[in-house]
Amino acid sequence: MVIGWGALLVMGSEPHAFSDEELQSLTDLCRLAEEELADIELTRLLKLAIGSQARMRAVMDASIEGPVNRIFDEPDEFRRRILQAPGARERLRVS
Repeated sequence: MVIGWGALLVMGSEPHAFSDEELQSLTDLCRLAEEELADIELTRLLKLAIGSQARMRAVMDASIEGPVNRIFDEPDEFRRRILQAPGARERLRVS
């Protein structure tokens, strides 16, 4: 779906009928302007997507690696914490 928007004003002191070549040039100019505006919008959307992706990556990195590394930063810390839970040694039959 193509939506045209904008205006081009061509003025002179006397009425003027455009030739086919002039109309084609104006049509080409309009098409170029539309393409430039579309490129600007696509660039804006791409920047938003890249920023969103970077924020998501940062959240994932912080939530997956951060807490795990902070809680279990020693090799046997996970096992030690499990065994410290009340009744764990009896239930797991560990000495």
